[in-house]
Amino acid sequence: MAKILNSARTKIARETRAKSDPGFPQMGEVHYLEWLKQQHDVHSFGLYFEIGTEGGASLALAKCPAIAVDPAFKLDSEVLNNAAELHLFQTTSDAFFAGGFLERYGRAVDFAFLDGTHKVEFLLRDFMNVERHMSPGGTVTMHDCVPMSFPASERDWDKSKTRRWTGDVWKLVPILRAYRPDLEIRVLNLPPSGIVQVRNLDPDNSVLTEAYDEIVDKYVPLSLKGFGLEALVESLQLESVKKNVSAKVASPHRWEQTFEAKSGSLKIAIKTPRARTQNAGKIVDYSFARALANSLLNLGHAVRIDSGQNWYESTQGTDFDLLLRGRGGFEQQADIPYVMWAIYPGKQDRHQITQEEVSSAAHSFFASELAYTRFRDAGNANTSVLMQGFDPSIMFPPKTENQKGTVFVGSNHFSKDGIRPIIRMALDAEHATKIWGRGWRGTQAEASLQHTRLDNLKLGDCYRGARIVLCDHMRSMREGGYVSNRIYDALACGAAVISDDIQGLPDAFEADVFRCQSTMDFVEAVREIEEESYETRAARLDRARKMHGQHSLFHRAAEIGEKLLELKKKGAS
Repeated sequence: MAKILNSARTKIARETRAKSDPGFPQMGEVHYLEWLKQQHDVHSFGLYFEIGTEGGASLALAKCPAIAVDPAFKLDSEVLNNAAELHLFQTTSDAFFAGGFLERYGRAVDFAFLDGTHKVEFLLRDFMNVERHMSPGGTVTMHDCVPMSFPASERDWDKSKTRRWTGDVWKLVPILRAYRPDLEIRVLNLPPSGIVQVRNLDPDNSVLTEAYDEIVDKYVPLSLKGFGLEALVESLQLESVKKNVSAKVASPHRWEQTFEAKSGSLKIAIKTPRARTQNAGKIVDYSFARALANSLLNLGHAVRIDSGQNWYESTQGTDFDLLLRGRGGFEQQADIPYVMWAIYPGKQDRHQITQEEVSSAAHSFFASELAYTRFRDAGNANTSVLMQGFDPSIMFPPKTENQKGTVFVGSNHFSKDGIRPIIRMALDAEHATKIWGRGWRGTQAEASLQHTRLDNLKLGDCYRGARIVLCDHMRSMREGGYVSNRIYDALACGAAVISDDIQGLPDAFEADVFRCQSTMDFVEAVREIEEESYETRAARLDRARKMHGQHSLFHRAAEIGEKLLELKKKGAS
């Protein structure tokens, strides 16, 4: 668990008490280091990157591999306290990016914190450079963009006028709003001088690069008095961050910190299918819920995850229970409306979704066009389609086409002859397949077993490196049109998929999912994929990149959030 070290606590106490001059935005009660800690505690970042480390207070919070750049490190924190891997570059950020380390390192950045030189052209270049290396669904954060006084906003620090200086990086928010309206920008009132959070990044966007000289000529000579304090406040659209219970992945049933969004925020209790409470993070259903919770948090809602026996724990103030419906058994709690997302239907002989469940829910989402149509035609108007999705921080395509081999990740179950159907086809076709999962020892597939478990954070790397990902479905899913999220994960990573003959496959997936009913079909699918041209594989990677604008769990969470706000406005019960 990331910790705020004692060396930073005095800084937090001092900066949280500081006030801005009249007319300037006032900061809240959650310090930016406390907020950064919460980000590291909640999210499972694959790579953290920062510019402007100095003493190391922010770097010490990272729990994942980390890269830090500073021309003059003055480390007084235990920066290796949490990070699994750490790279320090004592150089300027321009020199670092010119050196090409990130290209050679080969991993995209999930979370970046930019706190370097307090001049707008430097921060603009840092943003432009790091955006090119961000993962889909990644976040860039920037410090010191909310000045506390006119002297603090000047390009040069006059220490006779102010002890607190942010420079002219306040200009970056107006610049991004003017030149990159495609970005999702939030400015948070975190002491001492705000945090700018930027999402919906596009590594291929060249607008800022092409307009760089124009931007510098226009904005560098500009003073805050010339721009106008009121105009800046309007551009910032400052949002409050509540002082709330810190998020702890190890205690998923606690409320997590939220933004006080202008459009209103909700307290949402995600109910995962009943499972053991021990090692919740190792359960696939929990990993899905964790990714969905991260997306809801980023949209401004408070979230908690209740798994196993925590379904009915006290949830005072809960606006909605969100049931991720797999196995049944959930009963609506008094005075708390619930919404159901049927992500898979359960087995034929039990756990089937009933008309009673659908009619009692405030709304039911179905990850199946076929199931939605069946319940809608039976008179259930409170239904809609919400297909599966993927975690954009983990599942994204490789930068270049260099994928090889065939993989399958999943346990050996719902089979009649001791082998899952898709692996049976691979064995009969004598096709080499690497397998991760439980239940394969003692079977004909044991020789292909790599390990009984693959960490969810490494699953994206596995799919990105494969040419083919295998997938199959239990009968109720296959016939009911519930497309496995394994297909979404694999396609988002740019792999081709060989699957059993799933019904209800989205039309957009037809070119990349090869459906089989027999070993002969399987052999033909492998042949077709292996003989694909370079252009065909490049087109698949392009479709993978486009998936991030349509099918990620961030987009699913946005649909859920909109529906819940609509239901709350109507007084759902």
